[in-house]
Amino acid sequence: MRTPIFDSKLAAGLPRCVLIALLGLQVMVCCSRTRERVLQCCAAGLLDAGKLLQANRPEVSSGIMTLTHEYAPHQGFDLATLLRQPAPQTPVWIVNGSQIKGPVLQFDAAPASNSVLIYSIEAHREGEQQSDGFQLILLPAGANQRFSAWLAQERQDLRWLKLLPPAYSSLGPGMSNPEPKNCGRLYWEDVHKLETNFHPGGAYEMRSRAVGDGHGHQAVYDAAGKLIREGLGAGSADKGTPRLWGFGLMKHLDRDVRPFVWAAQLDGNPVNAIWLYRDLNAPLVRLGDHVKAYQSVRPALANQPSEVPAGTCITRTN
Repeated sequence: MRTPIFDSKLAAGLPRCVLIALLGLQVMVCCSRTRERVLQCCAAGLLDAGKLLQANRPEVSSGIMTLTHEYAPHQGFDLATLLRQPAPQTPVWIVNGSQIKGPVLQFDAAPASNSVLIYSIEAHREGEQQSDGFQLILLPAGANQRFSAWLAQERQDLRWLKLLPPAYSSLGPGMSNPEPKNCGRLYWEDVHKLETNFHPGGAYEMRSRAVGDGHGHQAVYDAAGKLIREGLGAGSADKGTPRLWGFGLMKHLDRDVRPFVWAAQLDGNPVNAIWLYRDLNAPLVRLGDHVKAYQSVRPALANQPSEVPAGTCITRTN
């Protein structure tokens, strides 16, 4: 699912009409402001941490906080609602490096349909340097409804998951393909190195050969070649495997990748997709209910058996 689906090598082999169509699908979204330092909360004692979303990836500081807000025309956001109660005092508000008058944040513009706007916000007492900071993620109007509708539709039919082969529990010697070449049927493609914000902690991936109506399975492995079974770094079932023929790349983007980005943003991850969803423009910081719901219909381990040892031939009856 969540890996680069398109690169220059693939582009060279694509018909021009397909390339143009793919380019037309991508919304160029680099809406996040460049930040000179990491904002953290809430040492200054101004903001209520319970009203914010806390980073929960083990590798990320728990002081990194975010907040999501769905855009509505002509409506701002009252930052004072985030203060501890009773409010310690009226703070100075800094948004994207500039002080604003009063606590109401007026948004620059509406986010594009598949991207978010990210505001870096600090609150500090007059004359003091210490501040509480977080990132406000402005979601497109209808973002929650759109993801909920996608999820409900996917839950109606998960029979395609039964077609997927089990993942290998680990890679072979030297990070090689663990599937023996002399098996009666081969289910998995070769191992590839993985460098992407989509799979934190993932170092290698394998993708299964397409089954059924272009479905596939992605397995992600850590630097030691061990299968990542859960969390943000895990692989997934793919309803549309990213193959070149039959518009597979476009199906993968539409069926698997774009909904994951929606889920990550709804969970409070300050990220946008870059160039044809090749990667995310920033690391993921938290796993929340939306990504967990996504993984319930795009599981890292599907079918029974869900995994097999390296060096084992996969035998299937379906």
